[in-house]
Amino acid sequence: DAFVIEGHGSSYQVLNKANIHKCDIVAAMTNNDELNLIVCQMAKKAGVQTTIARVRNHEYTRPDFLIPR
Repeated sequence: DAFVIEGHGSSYQVLNKANIHKCDIVAAMTNNDELNLIVCQMAKKAGVQTTIARVRNHEYTRPDFLIPR
């Protein structure tokens, strides 16, 4: 099953209303790379194990850009 929400993805209220802490996977697929990355960070903080961010800017996919865990 999939649950789709409409609203600003970086809004704590929107994510909380969507019960993000109960999700197995969160996929952020907007046209904004930065927003997608922020949504995935917030989802990880909420305990979501798997996150997927749509990222088109190749600069963001460089291994040296990634923040170590």
